[in-house]
Amino acid sequence: MRYLAACSLFVLLAACGDSESATTATTATTTTSAASGGAGGTTSTGGAGGGTPECEGGAPVTAPEETWTFVPVDGTVCGAAGTTSGFFINPTAQSARLFIVLSGGGACFSQTDCQSVNLNGFDPMQGINQLSQTPLFNRADPANPFSDFSYVFIPYCNGDFHSGNNVASYGMQHMGYANMEKYLELIVPTFCEADHVVLSGMSAGSFGATFNYDLVHRAFGSRPVDLIADSGPYMRPPHMPSDMQAAIDDNWGFRANMPAGCSGCTTSWHELYAFIATTYPNDRMSLISSLRDPSIQGRFAPYTPLDTLDAFEVAINDLADGVITPLSNFRVFYLPQQGHVWLTSGQLDQLVVNNVSLEQFVRQQIDDDPGWTNVRP
Repeated sequence: MRYLAACSLFVLLAACGDSESATTATTATTTTSAASGGAGGTTSTGGAGGGTPECEGGAPVTAPEETWTFVPVDGTVCGAAGTTSGFFINPTAQSARLFIVLSGGGACFSQTDCQSVNLNGFDPMQGINQLSQTPLFNRADPANPFSDFSYVFIPYCNGDFHSGNNVASYGMQHMGYANMEKYLELIVPTFCEADHVVLSGMSAGSFGATFNYDLVHRAFGSRPVDLIADSGPYMRPPHMPSDMQAAIDDNWGFRANMPAGCSGCTTSWHELYAFIATTYPNDRMSLISSLRDPSIQGRFAPYTPLDTLDAFEVAINDLADGVITPLSNFRVFYLPQQGHVWLTSGQLDQLVVNNVSLEQFVRQQIDDDPGWTNVRP
């Protein structure tokens, strides 16, 4: 499999539509009735946190509650056609917690790769319809740890793990990180009342959430920010060799966007884990993965020693043993079965390892439960 996934839920929003983004906000109701008012309890002039420095960067978005709204953002682009991108929001007054999710959708880092993938943009209404049916955003599900959060969904149309700021020689606009900077200029003032942020992503969005964690945390200032990375592991060399990362950087330009102060990050992706964990020791971070993930293994196999699922299992365990578990505020949840992406399954209470469900693991993380621990077969 050359692309991390086919056109399923979190990929379709990224790159499977071919219509240009809307120029005005697009809104559709979910199963919960809409209410008037600004996102996260804000109004058109800002929320309760409007006096804090991080909330003074731009005007908040006004949107109906518990309804998906697409917000186009000037200056953002999708990779192939340069069409305007944006993000989706679904605010609620049920709590002051905010859940930001970065979409997956594979990666491309050569002319051949990017010709085989549609990165022309996405249809906002199609995205709204899919998000409205996604178990992860089902407020009526008692097994959903995020049922009372406000939601922000970041689509994916640049093929660069949301990390790039470069136009490649083959014409692809790998501007995922540049887009993220512009999104935050609206997201932060819109959710100024947020007292707890959870940043997450699946597949390519998992890589992106880890990469952008420092950027997001700095944007939200003193607010706690948790990280939940699902099926996007930055494995250490030789499993993801430095020369491969250098070759990808030639096209994405991601190294220039690494957090300031993380010197090791510019040569080895896995250094991000220790950097963000030690820079933000009061926040909690986690990596969710299968021990045998054919999507990650298959995508990187031509460039790395990950030529079999057995090799992937060695690599993912090496990441836990050598990098993550020594960190006091970072945990892993590893599943023994073969698979890719777990948070969107709608079965968090049924994914159980050593008598701990993924639902329980996530709740313990975001609720600061002292019993939160690593879960591995």
